[in-house]
Amino acid sequence: KSKGCNFPGMHPLAKKNQVPLNCWLMLLEHEDFYRYIPQCGDEVMYLPEGHEAYLNGMRLSDSCPCDRIKDLKAVELCRIEGLGYSAYGESCCTLALKFIDDTSSGFGKQFIITLLELADFSDFLVERTRFEATIVQNWTIRDKCKVWCMDDGEGERSWWEGHVLAITPDSPDFPESPWLKYAIQFYDGSDFLYSPWELHAAGPLVPWKHPHIDSSIRNKLLSAMTTLQKMSHKNQDYYGVLKLDTVVGESDFINR
Repeated sequence: KSKGCNFPGMHPLAKKNQVPLNCWLMLLEHEDFYRYIPQCGDEVMYLPEGHEAYLNGMRLSDSCPCDRIKDLKAVELCRIEGLGYSAYGESCCTLALKFIDDTSSGFGKQFIITLLELADFSDFLVERTRFEATIVQNWTIRDKCKVWCMDDGEGERSWWEGHVLAITPDSPDFPESPWLKYAIQFYDGSDFLYSPWELHAAGPLVPWKHPHIDSSIRNKLLSAMTTLQKMSHKNQDYYGVLKLDTVVGESDFINR
């Protein structure tokens, strides 16, 4: 991933630059299940209710925007304006987000989130197109589904199949929020709460098509870069491309 942009007031957890090579922020390919991995410029749906649950669960001292901005909606459209990486036990990143919906009470305001890997939490930042697609799905009671979740006591994850048992807002403070609104009962009789972007149709997995550069544009960019690299061997690296290739391979520049 490319850092792309910076912002002031970075959280203390983000002062270190090294990121473990096997961390979730460094994945080279999309996984079968969905989880949000941020990039600068992304438009995301932000759920204040989920953010509050995350801060409490992780025991972080960060504040939630709803503490200082009244009448935020259950789901707010935001854009990632800044992105910084750090290593803090498990790797994390620091995000600067801006409310971009002009009907929001927070329109134009920014806030900062320190985001650790959400191993045991539903995403409270969801890429916009993913969010819209899952809301349209409109799950109903008894619909069969599957969820990527932790095996009890094993420390590993696998697909668990079940059905929608109930549909109820998780908090009376956010009656319109999709956060953890679905109670899923698995075939072993257990039931847990999930958000719609965690649910997948039963049967063969249909991978989510993530937003991406058009393949023809991608091929043109790769071709242009290959040509530039070849030229650099002939013109004594006039544009510094070979030097850049060497530098970005060093650990200090990984994932920056």
